[in-house]
Amino acid sequence: MHYEFCTLFDKNYLNRGLSLHASLLEHCASFRLWILCMDDDTYDILEKMKLDKVRLVKMEEFEDKNLLTAKANRDHGEYCWTCASNFIYYILKNNPEMQMIAYLDSDLFFYSSPDPIYQELGQNSIMIIPHRFLPHEHQQQAEKNGIYNVGMIIFRNDENGFACLDWWRQQCLKWCYRVSESGKLGDQKYLEKFSRLFKNVYVLQHKGANLAPWNIKNYVISRQNNQTFIDDDILIFYHFFSDFKIYLPSRWLPAIPPSHYSKRSTARTYIYLPYIKTMNESLKKIREFWPGFNGGTISRLTIFKYIKHKIADLFRRIIKKIISQNILSKIIIKTLKISTQPIRGKNIGQNFFINLYHLSLIGMNIGQGSDPTNSGEVYAIKYIKEKVKNDKKPIIFDVGANIGKYTLLLDKFFDKEKPEIFSFEPSKKSFQDLKINTREIKNLKIFNFGFGEKEYKTSLFAEKAGSSLSSLYKRKLDHFDIQMKIEETVEIKSIDDFCLKNNINHINFLKLDAKGNELKILKGAKKMIDSEKVDFIQFEFGGCNIESKTNFQDFYYLLNPRYQIYRILKNGLFPIKKYRETNEIFLTTNYLAVKR
Repeated sequence: MHYEFCTLFDKNYLNRGLSLHASLLEHCASFRLWILCMDDDTYDILEKMKLDKVRLVKMEEFEDKNLLTAKANRDHGEYCWTCASNFIYYILKNNPEMQMIAYLDSDLFFYSSPDPIYQELGQNSIMIIPHRFLPHEHQQQAEKNGIYNVGMIIFRNDENGFACLDWWRQQCLKWCYRVSESGKLGDQKYLEKFSRLFKNVYVLQHKGANLAPWNIKNYVISRQNNQTFIDDDILIFYHFFSDFKIYLPSRWLPAIPPSHYSKRSTARTYIYLPYIKTMNESLKKIREFWPGFNGGTISRLTIFKYIKHKIADLFRRIIKKIISQNILSKIIIKTLKISTQPIRGKNIGQNFFINLYHLSLIGMNIGQGSDPTNSGEVYAIKYIKEKVKNDKKPIIFDVGANIGKYTLLLDKFFDKEKPEIFSFEPSKKSFQDLKINTREIKNLKIFNFGFGEKEYKTSLFAEKAGSSLSSLYKRKLDHFDIQMKIEETVEIKSIDDFCLKNNINHINFLKLDAKGNELKILKGAKKMIDSEKVDFIQFEFGGCNIESKTNFQDFYYLLNPRYQIYRILKNGLFPIKKYRETNEIFLTTNYLAVKR
């Protein structure tokens, strides 16, 4: 397939734009990249470089009377936003034979072919991508920055696509500013009106497109066959945004300042470091034509700033230790009780209390349960491993195994205990992926059905085949721009019947990830639970329980007093000693029930 792309940047983003181009060269066999050069320096350098598969456009070639009028009443960044839609329009208007074009922000970087994006788009006229903010931040961030992100947007050159593009660029000419006003913000919040005003607007579902700092914590990042995966989707491109800073290249010193980008992680190894390498290579190529160029880089810390940073880091660690000993928290709580008295329950204090509430949820690890590697689930596995280390061939049930990522974690951490692992997945597509991904695990049995209170057949709903969001409940996820439109018939059984037929007398660890069906599964394991034949039960509680109409109270009184329930933290377990209504928080959180 031949791709038409366009982007724009000035000399401050020159090395990012070249890195985008380099990534397209690596992953697209046939394409053309239209570049709007936002200053003369950028055009002069790029013209000298003679880039392959690139068409350069100068500002005087592009700007018209309307754009020049807009340019006079907004800053440079706002004008760049204004130019994005107008540049797409300029290209299609002057190239009527072009079938479609994709706008790309210059700080994108591709890790694989964009073909899955176009396959998913199909014959639709317009493609937009949601921000996919973290669940606990979604409402606040969507109101502030918009549901959709302009990082990549596709317009087909048909009547509907061109009409939508023309409307968008005219709105941007009238108003495109770095402030939130009357439901507008820059060029971005206009995208929310596309589907209301025009037909064939498609919201991309692929998680590997537009991975970014604001959504990366939603997903499990893994490597399979030398490719990076975001949950079960291959990583296509990452949006590095303006918070990504890079130093001038050095053989011995760090490439980037201390930040979430510099922390050791799978993302750092397979996402950030390849981009840094390409950025440095791009900078080297620029300097062949512009010696001393350092656009897009930041100065290294002086020795005094470095010492200041180290002192601040030491102070943070001291504060962390004080907090862990519960000294500072008592002082803070007491101070807040006194200082917030005048604003409690009043309009003036609401934003403060909302932000404090969101921060508290993060601190309690509530809403952080979607990523097994960062949610504390790995800690729970290690905790259980230590408890069952003397058991011969412990039996583990992975219920809702999806494509096998949690099963792989079980095999990794229980390597010496050689447990018998039983993985259950009702979705046909996910089951096939589970079979492939876990084919090398010994002592594993996989089953293509789910569990419930009894044996029957029912519908499984998902936004796409093999999704990790698959649920027996047709969830309403319009606020995330997700529609559970795929339906398949699946088989459901009960754990009690399965254990009876397969002569299983004891389950050491029962892990449940059934997207709202966990309570029914536990009721279907009543005989095993009542006879104290299940040692540890891990279950999720969150948004899925809204559709299944189950409350935390149901789990608490079903398992208590036979089990002590803990909320799983990143590095420990917090006991739920008594049920309270404040436990009813519908954000994905993992709990561990330990037999007393």
